[in-house]
Amino acid sequence: MSRPIRIAALLGLAILTAVPAAAKNTITVTLTQILGTTDPAKVKEYTEYLGAVNTYEGLTTVNGNGNSLPTMANKGTISPDNKVYTFSIDPKAIFQDGEPVKAKDVVWSIRRMLAINAEKSAGTGPYALTSFVRGGPFTVTRFPGYHKGFAPGAIDEVRFIPTTDEATVKALATRGELSMSSRYQATETYDSISKLEDYKIIANPTATGSDIKLNHLVPPTDDVHVRRVIAYALDYTTIRETLYLGTGGGGPMAAAFADACISALVLPKQNLATAAGTWASMSWLQDKDVEAMIDTARSEINVGKQNEIYKALQKKLVADQTDVFVLTATERL
Repeated sequence: MSRPIRIAALLGLAILTAVPAAAKNTITVTLTQILGTTDPAKVKEYTEYLGAVNTYEGLTTVNGNGNSLPTMANKGTISPDNKVYTFSIDPKAIFQDGEPVKAKDVVWSIRRMLAINAEKSAGTGPYALTSFVRGGPFTVTRFPGYHKGFAPGAIDEVRFIPTTDEATVKALATRGELSMSSRYQATETYDSISKLEDYKIIANPTATGSDIKLNHLVPPTDDVHVRRVIAYALDYTTIRETLYLGTGGGGPMAAAFADACISALVLPKQNLATAAGTWASMSWLQDKDVEAMIDTARSEINVGKQNEIYKALQKKLVADQTDVFVLTATERL
């Protein structure tokens, strides 16, 4: 399922205020985690990915609808067996030291990603890392040679300040220095900042699902009836509105993947009477159809046919109550 994002953001962030044309467009963003590295071969969590995705660039990326888009690769082909991907590098793509990006560089990067102790790095993304205190603040600055260019009014510099102190975030906002908060602030921090002039809370759905995984191999959850009892007994409203912000999701697949997601899929809702009536015993049945459907989808290069397989798979997962599909997460900024 997908999850909404909520952040505290200064109004007019992209445009900011009326400033001289030569003025540097700099924003300040708070984070709740420290940045360990921006090396794409080593990133392991959200904050490091945030740094890497702005300073490095892959051959392709994925948009908000789950569709693949070219970045450093301006075109590509896929073999009929879905095992060979051939890309052409955008001739305008360059590293931040001015060197052109070549196919051998991509090969080197992939091989390097397999080398655990490698230390070298060189970015190709829209922003360059210009200041980095390990465990502390870091700054990225717009790379003028970025091959895809920038829209008018693009941000020139972003200063990231890691802090777990909610008071610091609120103080930065009170002074008007905070441009954007982390997505992981406390609810009271969002409420406090939302009352300040020129700030608002932005809530966006994501493709992040939060599910309760159930063990199908051991009692009692090896019985589909027990799994359904858990699903009917869960208080979804309290979880989604109080414990972990989110919306009613689309089941096994986030609604962000619109072409592959079944929007009309019927999921269990809290109903204690139904839960009590479902209480029964049945032997566990391991159905190999799920693995077969996944394997078929992976080898299918026709996106339309692949999505139909995913839809059939979603129906089966919900019918078998493989998990308790709790919510589609919401991010706050």
